[in-house]
Amino acid sequence: GHGPVLSGLSRRGVAIKGTPEAIGVCDPLDRFLIMRLTNWYTHPADNRYNVFEFRNMEMADEFEQDLVSAGIEFERAPSASMDEGAGTEEPLAQFGIHRQAFKAALRINHLLHGRHRSPFIPHNGLRWAMLVFTALMIGLGLMGWMQS
Repeated sequence: GHGPVLSGLSRRGVAIKGTPEAIGVCDPLDRFLIMRLTNWYTHPADNRYNVFEFRNMEMADEFEQDLVSAGIEFERAPSASMDEGAGTEEPLAQFGIHRQAFKAALRINHLLHGRHRSPFIPHNGLRWAMLVFTALMIGLGLMGWMQS
């Protein structure tokens, strides 16, 4: 459910009581980056918790199922849109997880993204050609080193 952990979050991950600076919490990433590089961050009002965000509801539901099957306690905020004022209806699911269970939850998060990612080089022929080319270059380098 949703309880006291995520009740202090707005849709953008900032405490509802005010800006992070106003309540004494300062996240340096919020000043310099327009977007986060990961889908998790430390709760801005309570550093005992980490917040995982998902914009894909299917992945959010799967993350919730994985947390339940792993026995990790969490709170899920009600789904809301990112920016209701601008008229965009992009859903956002937030999960609050205690920092004692963070490593296990992060592993689940990584495995979830691994299941849903596409290959770095999607074409099989090109992938094998790159592997063979790399092996040939390493072999050529080793042969040159051994002869010098």
